[in-house]
Amino acid sequence: MREFHAWIGLTDATDEGNRGVIEREAAKITTLLGDADWHDAAFDLKSLNGQYFLTVTGYVNRRREEGDLLDLLLATISRRLPGSWGLVYERDDEMPATFPVPLGE
Repeated sequence: MREFHAWIGLTDATDEGNRGVIEREAAKITTLLGDADWHDAAFDLKSLNGQYFLTVTGYVNRRREEGDLLDLLLATISRRLPGSWGLVYERDDEMPATFPVPLGE
């Protein structure tokens, strides 16, 4: 099973930012989400008092394209809106457990 949840505040900079840039990029994100094939995932992009917030929730039986789409979405946001902040939670029982090995072992 793969489960993911994201809550992200979108902004183009860590200060006030440029509202025109945010509105254009939010429209691009909406297009990206609308063009994608999200079977067992849902998204919501809202403007609240001039601030854009994106929420994404997904729960799929196995690794499918939804995870790749989530990765693409996060990469797009971080590249186009570098001041964005939020929380992304992902749980995947098929993800290999790899931990750093301490030096000298």
